[in-house]
Amino acid sequence: MKWMLNSDGKPDFVMTLTFIAFLIVSASILIGLVESFTFFGNTVALRKLEAGEIAAYLGTLFTAYVARRNQIGSGKNNKNPNPPTQE
Repeated sequence: MKWMLNSDGKPDFVMTLTFIAFLIVSASILIGLVESFTFFGNTVALRKLEAGEIAAYLGTLFTAYVARRNQIGSGKNNKNPNPPTQE
């Protein structure tokens, strides 16, 4: 599988996972607008996605993405002018 590239041009699994989750939730919301439909004589009922489910699903993924970006960014300019010496 090919991962999406982050702003540094590197493959990013968490960004890809977050984007796929966003697409799934968006599709679920759109599909949830229809309460039921008939398919070959069978009625299929759909339930609506609740706000709490959306927040729980996307909130954790967005938090993981932001935490990962923050973790990557915190090491870039973290140069210690006086590195510890061993005595």
